[in-house]
Formats: sequence, C-alpha cells, structure tokens
Amino acid sequence: MRNLVILFMIPVFAVAQRGNEDWTTPIADVKFSEGKIVYSYSADDQPGFFRIQPVSFDKNLLVMKRVMGIGWLDGEDMRKLFKQTDEYLENWQPGLANNRDKYIFLEHSAIKILWEPHNPLSAHILEVLEWLKDDLSVEISESAILIMKLFDYYNQHQKGF
Repeated sequence: MRNLVILFMIPVFAVAQRGNEDWTTPIADVKFSEGKIVYSYSADDQPGFFRIQPVSFDKNLLVMKRVMGIGWLDGEDMRKLFKQTDEYLENWQPGLANNRDKYIFLEHSAIKILWEPHNPLSAHILEVLEWLKDDLSVEISESAILIMKLFDYYNQHQKGF
C-alpha cells in the first residue's frame, strides 16, 4: 500500500519541479490564450525585478500571473537579458520562419513592450508585427494583433503623461 501511495505521488512531485524551463525568459513568460496575453513573471524581490512588473495594464488585454520562486537574475544578468531581447528582435528575419519561430518572436515582442513601455518599438519590429498580422496561421495572426493592441495601449498611455 505504501508503495502505491509513493507511485501516485511521483507525478505530483514531477509537476512541482517543472519551474521555468519552458518560459520565454528565465524570469518571465508570455502565452496567448482566449484573446488575451498571459504574462507570468517571477515574484522575486531582488532589485531590478520591479522592471518586469507592469505598473498599469489593460485587464481586457493582459492577464498577470505572479509566480513565486521561479527565476532569479542579478543586475548584470538583467542588463544582458534586456540586451539579448533587443538584439533578438532587431535581427529577426521572417523569411524562412516556421510558426514556432514566429510565436517566439511574438512572445519576446510582448516582453519588450512590458519591460520597457517607455521605449517605442523600432520600425523593424513594427514592420514584422504588421507582416505577422496577415499570417495564414490564425493563431499567429491573432497573437500579432494582441501585441499591436498592447503596443497601442502603452503608446497611448505614454502620451497621457
């Protein structure tokens, strides 16, 4: 009987250990679900982590999920992560991209907007998003439209100040 209980507990422990291995970044993740952007982020109280939590957001567009104990980065690693995200987005070319590549681009675009709402997206990123809005994949197209709505929200929000 005891072995049977242990056998049933193994999947529970395995799920609890999953962590952030399938996240977009080590400290934040973006998914698209039911017409909304689902943004999960590490609830670490380290300095610098306030930059990954939006101060304001449209609840009709963005669902926030604060996750405890997922990822941790020091200040230097945070700067590197921001730089890597920028470089990835600026150098991404849609030419031979498959749907997974496009989805990853969209995830990183959302993270860029959420982490740096005061910095407008470059012409290249906006051009790619416009291109993805017309993608043959409904999932990609709808996700690109959500990203553009998120961009518009923060763009309008910045003009209000």
